[in-house]
Amino acid sequence: YGRREIVEYLLANGGSIQARDEGGLHPLHNCCSFGHVDVVRVLLEAGANPNIKDNWNYTPLHEAASKGKVDVALVPLHNSSSYGHFEVTELLLKHGANVNANDLWAFTPLHEAASKSRVEVCSLLLSEGADPTLFNCHHKSAIDSAPTRELQNKIA
Repeated sequence: YGRREIVEYLLANGGSIQARDEGGLHPLHNCCSFGHVDVVRVLLEAGANPNIKDNWNYTPLHEAASKGKVDVALVPLHNSSSYGHFEVTELLLKHGANVNANDLWAFTPLHEAASKSRVEVCSLLLSEGADPTLFNCHHKSAIDSAPTRELQNKIA
């Protein structure tokens, strides 16, 4: 559990992302339950289904919420911002997601959206109070993360 390097190795060598235990739990359920954010990201990037249900109809996000794993629960807002899913980002914010939430590397949803040129999502996050001057672990703001001068100016 929580061994990102081992998970990466297994996935690179044919390990099944769809494996289940006797309770119907997938690897993503277990990582969310124990709060292993870095492994959650690896699994999602490898194509794990975040909506997969176990034998009790729980999704991985249910696991994170029921165990109080706040860091894992932040992943949906960061991911929806990164992938430019405006409606999902809007829904998460409407239901109280922290617009300035930091992940393990101090990236905010705005860092994610800006670095991928997700202009509409950047505008939404800013309208909801996102702070474009917060620094990540590389001492870069969302403004610095934007790849074009035009987007940097919009965010600033």
